Amino acid sequence: MTHTFAPLLLKSTQVPRLLFITSGLSSLESAAESFFPPSFPQKVPTGWPKENFTLPVGYRSSKAALNMLMLGWKYALEGDGVKTWCLSPGFLATNLGGNAAVLKKMGAGDPSLGGVFIKSVVDGERDADHGKTIRSSGVQPW
Repeated sequence: MTHTFAPLLLKSTQVPRLLFITSGLSSLESAAESFFPPSFPQKVPTGWPKENFTLPVGYRSSKAALNMLMLGWKYALEGDGVKTWCLSPGFLATNLGGNAAVLKKMGAGDPSLGGVFIKSVVDGERDADHGKTIRSSGVQPW
């Protein structure tokens, strides 16, 4: 889709901005420090196959790949004046992530916070951080 609509970005009369929505779970640094021990809830059995063991990294891996895709688009379009980011809106109580009421009980924020954050980037408030993965509180570690 980005490839198809890139010509419209280049025709923009304002600073063109390309946004990808990622997740805090995409951070390799954060995962290494806190997800794979000490907080990984499942004890890893020894031997192979790993009986009754799953490694929940599919979502994290797809979002880390999206971060890499963003870097590629940044490289391709930066000379044309396009500003590019991955945005990590945070843990929000959306129906996309399951039951919103349950997510709120787990500490998830209101989904509108994601919209406010995205709008701030579109309005140019985070232009200094272009080419990075950002969250409302700052730059997210790779």
